[in-house]
Amino acid sequence: MSSPYTTLGWPPDAVAWLSLAAACALVPLLQPRAVRALGSALKVELVLPALAVSAALLSAGYVSYYLRGGPRIIDATSYYLQARAMAHGYFAFPVPSPLGSFGGRFLLPNAAHSLSVIFPPGYAFLLAAGFLLHAPLLVGPVLAALIVLATYALAPSSAAART
Repeated sequence: MSSPYTTLGWPPDAVAWLSLAAACALVPLLQPRAVRALGSALKVELVLPALAVSAALLSAGYVSYYLRGGPRIIDATSYYLQARAMAHGYFAFPVPSPLGSFGGRFLLPNAAHSLSVIFPPGYAFLLAAGFLLHAPLLVGPVLAALIVLATYALAPSSAAART
């Protein structure tokens, strides 16, 4: 019996095909000799911002192409609701009666006629900042760029290169 998680197939769309082609093109760069040659030839001052911007643009492309402007799965919609409530200064949001008509998998009754989300508020807090700026779907691309910068800052080789 085959599992849907182990079934392989061809990429389903043009974006997936381009991702596969880019990954195949980058494989030769992973060889140790190529990494050493590239490391001495490329300046961190040029490569690091380019990688951060690339991560942000790829994330924005994902949001645009696959998410089509909004959350698509139940936990993402719960974070979206939680962030909207937090942007208005609340941890719970009011709902009309009957409460059972509005409850969901990740929502819990908080008080009479209100629901709250079961997730910790960390990511929702960042997403709430996006709501306050009227651009919640830009939070992901900004985080993608910041993850590249944080990874560089925390990498052992970056500390050795700076000394």
